[in-house]
Amino acid sequence: MLLTATPFATPWTFTLLTTQLSHLNMWLGAPALSAFAPIHTLLGTLVLLWLFLLPELLWGLAQWLPVTQASGSSTSRAAFTSAAPMRSSRGG
Repeated sequence: MLLTATPFATPWTFTLLTTQLSHLNMWLGAPALSAFAPIHTLLGTLVLLWLFLLPELLWGLAQWLPVTQASGSSTSRAAFTSAAPMRSSRGG
């Protein structure tokens, strides 16, 4: 999601994106995209910046915290496999 929101993060990247999309639209036979007013560009980038970037950063923090707490703890964790031998369902 962060990759798709990156072009909308700043007014400069948004302008580059809309220019390229307008050229693509004309190449496909449609009219050019309407021009955005500076306020539309600014509000669009601010809304996409906070609506996408903030949840991504919070989710990254939520995933990072358990890892840092586990690496600093002195308690031993259970082994992945047990020491007891496995028994076969065929009686062996």
